[in-house]
Amino acid sequence: MSKRKKSWSWSTGDRGSTVRVFENYPGSMLYIAVWDPTLGDGRGGYARRSLEHRNKRRAKQEARQAVARLEAGQLTHRVTLGYLIDLYLHHELEGKAPGTVKWLRQHLGTWVTYLGRQFPVTDFGTGEWEAFKRQRLSGAINGHGVAVEPERRRPVRPGTVNLALDALNIVFNWAYRWRVDGRPLLRRNPAWKLPYLDDPNIRRSVWTWDRFQKIVAAVEQLTMQVEWDGRRRRVRCYLADILVIAEGTARRIGPVRQLRYQDLRLEHPPHGAIAWPAETDKKGKEWRTPISPVVRARLLKVIRERPGLGAAPLFPAPRDVKEPVGRDTLASWQRKAEKAAGVPRLPHDSFHGLRRKFVVERKHLPDVDVAAAGGWRSVTTMKRTYQLADEAGVLEAVMEPKRLREREA
Repeated sequence: MSKRKKSWSWSTGDRGSTVRVFENYPGSMLYIAVWDPTLGDGRGGYARRSLEHRNKRRAKQEARQAVARLEAGQLTHRVTLGYLIDLYLHHELEGKAPGTVKWLRQHLGTWVTYLGRQFPVTDFGTGEWEAFKRQRLSGAINGHGVAVEPERRRPVRPGTVNLALDALNIVFNWAYRWRVDGRPLLRRNPAWKLPYLDDPNIRRSVWTWDRFQKIVAAVEQLTMQVEWDGRRRRVRCYLADILVIAEGTARRIGPVRQLRYQDLRLEHPPHGAIAWPAETDKKGKEWRTPISPVVRARLLKVIRERPGLGAAPLFPAPRDVKEPVGRDTLASWQRKAEKAAGVPRLPHDSFHGLRRKFVVERKHLPDVDVAAAGGWRSVTTMKRTYQLADEAGVLEAVMEPKRLREREA
């Protein structure tokens, strides 16, 4: 019996730029398969097409030419903006905080609407960057990337525009690092070193000690309805506990509301400590920081009212004792407390002003110690974003100069 004749196939090129020419069956038309990193949901794959001839020598020559173009970056499929953003959202959103996911989706969606899903990313440059800044700042396009009639335009602040620029830069940097079969999805970040908008009037709200005391006093009088152990009842609202801990530790409201009994180290001298877990830290870093007598007293009060062990949340959700209270619930309580306390709402702030309060009140202390106490890995970030000037400090700078004297001969 004669052996079945094998189909002809020939490959050339290194890993990541491999090209294969072949026949589907002996004597058929020849085909070429070229590696395309955009296929297979970003994992890469081979794009195949017919050469429309049967000349194997000619097919090898075309394969060598394809490898040369592939290595020069000319043959790969032109990555579109819509495809790139879809790929990023598919691979990178898992594990990110809900707030981060929300603003990324919102601002990336603005870009997709503004430029179009089929816009080639390699065509992006200064023109698109500057036009977006100009139109978004003036209100010519809204937060969804849709053009707005002149009479209905509402200008936005530079910080709002910079968030959209940041979102796109994040995706471009990711695509530059995302490797498919050893090759990056993008050979460079097309927005690299393009300038952001400067905002000389950045609004960063900061709590005062008086505001903090009034809100805590008001919220101590509030109650909440819970449904624990199959029973519905009203108990004391524990927003005051959360605020006291946040004020004394400078932690974001997220890590505070997600505290567990096992995170407390009340035996640690002199007043105890909190082991902040990596999973609730924005940068994924574990911290173990001492606490003040005020925070210790508040934690002991919480333990007396709601004894618990292990991974149980210190501040359970009103409808699920096994889950920590949600941020939206805290924000609702906060609005009620502000109204009851008779204090105005701070613009663009719910709880973050407490972190700035912590830093401003400790400007006289070494920056490295304040950063470690409050959970900042970067002293520069703490000083630039949180260490704001205050009226007392500015007045002191005006009224108490250190006079320069001539050097005596």
